[in-house]
Amino acid sequence: ESLAASSFDQFNRIGLALCLLRRGDVAQAMEQIEQFRAWFPQRDLVFRNRFTDPPLRARHAAVMQRLGFAELPG
Repeated sequence: ESLAASSFDQFNRIGLALCLLRRGDVAQAMEQIEQFRAWFPQRDLVFRNRFTDPPLRARHAAVMQRLGFAELPG
């Protein structure tokens, strides 16, 4: 079993990092985020939480923050 990100779409690395983190591969997840940062070094990592279910919203925020993302308000 393996997971891989397309080098043509660096934003896939974020989704891959989420999958790896869910699988328990924290080191590999963080490696994907660092590779994403190498392509976009000037960007702050931010996300907008669109989930409406409070427990799901909280879990998503916790995972994204673990990957180094800051939540945008709203």
